[in-house]
Amino acid sequence: MEKTFETLSTGDFSEEGEMPRKLTLYYNYLAIFSNDIKYFLFGVGPGTFNSRVSFLLNGIYSQNMLVKLIGDRESALASEYVFPLWDNEILSVRFSDGTRNQPFSSIIALLAEYGFIFTFGLFILILGKLKSIIRKLNSHLKEESSYFRLKELIIKKEFLIISGIFIFLMSLTGNLFEHTEILLYIVIIKLMELSINKKTLDIKPIYTN
Repeated sequence: MEKTFETLSTGDFSEEGEMPRKLTLYYNYLAIFSNDIKYFLFGVGPGTFNSRVSFLLNGIYSQNMLVKLIGDRESALASEYVFPLWDNEILSVRFSDGTRNQPFSSIIALLAEYGFIFTFGLFILILGKLKSIIRKLNSHLKEESSYFRLKELIIKKEFLIISGIFIFLMSLTGNLFEHTEILLYIVIIKLMELSINKKTLDIKPIYTN
């Protein structure tokens, strides 16, 4: 731990193993993008830093048919600050491929490749959608009298909050947004929203004498 703090303060990452490479990725992002307002606001372009696409088209995962057809598109920033953190030499060392050493992060990928403006706007949209669903759930909780229906609404609300926090934390430590598993979460949220909207739009029959 003492070596880690020393490495952070000096910015010297020359000795392998002094600091988890994931933290090195975060440090590199801050060091590069804090000194270039254009990069910080607008990013350096899709697939040019640490996204999954960047690794698939370059680096150690680039031996695929797509690269053979279009050629590699390795950016200077990724080549210098990202790919050296994850290569065959590193992976040949036992226990060097754990989460703490993987230079993957959807948050960093979004910030670096698409910029702060896009990333901030995206998260505002996501938070707005989740808050809208939670507000509707709270409204139904106040009106519902059925015990089982109340439990269902409470479980849905807790799922939204807990899963939202979990997704955010996972996106800090891995390229979660670029895996197909995230589609399942989106489908679940959409189905939940549709069921809530259907409940809201249900019209009670009008009885006349």
